[in-house]
Amino acid sequence: MFIQPRVLTEAGETVLLDEVIGENFAIIAWGCDPTWGLTAAQIDQWQALGTRFIQVLPDVQLQAASDVSQGAIRIGDSTGRLKEWFARGSASIALVRPDRFLAGLAIPQTVGQACDELALAINALPQPEVAIPASKVA
Repeated sequence: MFIQPRVLTEAGETVLLDEVIGENFAIIAWGCDPTWGLTAAQIDQWQALGTRFIQVLPDVQLQAASDVSQGAIRIGDSTGRLKEWFARGSASIALVRPDRFLAGLAIPQTVGQACDELALAINALPQPEVAIPASKVA
């Protein structure tokens, strides 16, 4: 399961990460834009599933100017638990399922592939149409 620390919102409220994610998939990125590395089609596909794109920063950086994509949610890591969690591995992006289990890890250069693999696993990618052969009727 993904960790559940308290975080600081841009509005200055301290809430549980669960409250930010809601009942959705989440693409949570430490220090980078969570949509960087995704195509417009991939972003649209995940938005259609209600996915929350979340950028995590040290809380002291939360009020600084941002170049994060529109629609991404910025939160501050006021406890340091998210920084510590991401520092344990080499990935900066976590794909989190609605039940809060980790679905995958990526870096910006591989997040598109990881999202496609997850979409395929949950049957969220459009399935190719199969031509049904016409049968001969007497």
